[in-house]
Amino acid sequence: PAALARLMRKATGRTFTEYLRETRITEACRLLAETDESVTRIAFSVGFSNLSNFYRSFRRLKGMTPRAYRVMVRP
Repeated sequence: PAALARLMRKATGRTFTEYLRETRITEACRLLAETDESVTRIAFSVGFSNLSNFYRSFRRLKGMTPRAYRVMVRP
């Protein structure tokens, strides 16, 4: 695991956890823009097991809440 973590960090500049979180948020953004699924359902479907963690991660990466993102991309 330590060797994989070093390799991942060297190749991407991010830890595996950061990469996974960004990938999940990217998929959540796609679902928010393309579907009418609830934010809660999207959070769980992309792999977050805690809604608070999803909101915190989303806000950190996108600078807004998932609902605000949906309103912005779907006028």
